[in-house]
Amino acid sequence: GPSPPEREVNPMGDEKFYYTEFFKKIANGQKMLLNEGMSEYGITYVHSLVILRLCYLSQQFGTDYEVTQKDIENQLSLRAPTVTRILSRMEENGCIEKTRSSKDSRAKRIILTEKGQRYYPLFFGVLDQVEAQMTQGMTQEERLQLKGLLERVLKNIENHKK
Repeated sequence: GPSPPEREVNPMGDEKFYYTEFFKKIANGQKMLLNEGMSEYGITYVHSLVILRLCYLSQQFGTDYEVTQKDIENQLSLRAPTVTRILSRMEENGCIEKTRSSKDSRAKRIILTEKGQRYYPLFFGVLDQVEAQMTQGMTQEERLQLKGLLERVLKNIENHKK
């Protein structure tokens, strides 16, 4: 019979290889590990992201800088109902307080409580553990190589957007 069509030869083996699959699995796995790590402290990974943003913004612009729910939605690229749920939960946990915004009477200002601030260093401890786990068995040279390659991937994607 006729010979089978030529298969695309792939440096990664026989099957067609997609980087996208790996990036997706890595991102999901990373999120799972971070959630696991933070759950020991009674909060989720996404709560940590809100705390990080609030800390970062007050470090950047001072403690009087007002952050509203809209800011958090934009910063984390999440939809309003999702952020409403997250913030309500964080308020129940005593991580944040909501007060009336002075710049927009309809908006609520989100303030990190002392309890919320205590999660900041804890998050970086968990992040360090997760990163160590992800690069386990790699030499320092391999880690630097990986960093360089990932930076190039990101640059290629960002250059496309322009």
